[in-house]
Amino acid sequence: MKYGTIILNLVLVLTPVSGFAIPVHYNETEDGDLGDRTVSMSELGDFDIGNNTIIGSVYGSQTETADFDNFAFSITPGQQLTSLTLNFSTTGASIRGSFRRIQDDGSSDVVLWWGTDFYGPANNLDFFSLAGIDSLPTGHYAVLMSAFTYSSYPGQEIVDYQWEFQVSEVPLPAAAWLFLSGFIGLIGIARRRK
Repeated sequence: MKYGTIILNLVLVLTPVSGFAIPVHYNETEDGDLGDRTVSMSELGDFDIGNNTIIGSVYGSQTETADFDNFAFSITPGQQLTSLTLNFSTTGASIRGSFRRIQDDGSSDVVLWWGTDFYGPANNLDFFSLAGIDSLPTGHYAVLMSAFTYSSYPGQEIVDYQWEFQVSEVPLPAAAWLFLSGFIGLIGIARRRK
């Protein structure tokens, strides 16, 4: 009986529990305007396992950016960012911005995107495929984006967008399962000797 309890506890410790995760869904229309580069950054907290979605819009003209969206989020220990896509639609503008990792000392480094213009009318950008990576580890990340119109497009243009951040658990290494099976084998041997 004592060994059964030990084995059950080991299995529970080594098996991740994800049934209670609630992904973030933020919509500027419903939840308020995201931070501006010149004012503040919106802190969206921890992204949970699943598809975390940020929906909003930015606008600008040939001569100025009228609206920046600036937000930050965290990927908690034991989790990883496995997919990052940006869907947007526009008739006469491009999107420009950055995706950075914020270090503990407050400095940041560019992870995936810095200043490149992506043009409409509609796009579905998979940043992991573009960068040739599979995932990003635990950390604190920030996104800044804006819109600029084409030189042939007069006036201001609004760009509607949707970010999708897929978060999953970091897979348990095979060594942990090997350790568990070896431990169960040792318990079996000990029981036989008694």
